[in-house]
Amino acid sequence: MQLDRTDAKILRALQEDARRSFRELARRVGVSVPTVSAHVANLERLGVLSGYHATIDPEKLHQVRLFLILKCRSREAERVGQVLAKLPEVRWTIRTIESRLIAEAVLRSSKAVNPFLERVGSLDGVVSFTHHVAAKRFKEAPRAILSGPLSTTVACFEC
Repeated sequence: MQLDRTDAKILRALQEDARRSFRELARRVGVSVPTVSAHVANLERLGVLSGYHATIDPEKLHQVRLFLILKCRSREAERVGQVLAKLPEVRWTIRTIESRLIAEAVLRSSKAVNPFLERVGSLDGVVSFTHHVAAKRFKEAPRAILSGPLSTTVACFEC
């Protein structure tokens, strides 16, 4: 399903500032408030838009950002990824085509690193893993690129 220009404009505006009101979005996009409301509801229903978040810098709170690359038994990668995602320290995790898992964790202090790594290493299905402590962030941008045509897949409810 191709998203229209109004959808794209709304997404861009929300990505810049998720605190914008529907009235402000309508003015910015050039449509009515009910149109914005309908588009946002549709984008949420499709799963394209799934939350409104404040960006908080863990480095400013003296927390440790840790990046993990895990090699799992191929049949276990999905399950290990789900277990990893439930750990409160894990901010995000993805599975690659090669059944590797990549995750970011944020820990309260450097003292928490080794106990956390021991927990990760003891997960059933993990063959090996490496970790990297972030020293400096050069860029952190919103995850989606909102230029050019945008499309999404709609689940068929009759299939």
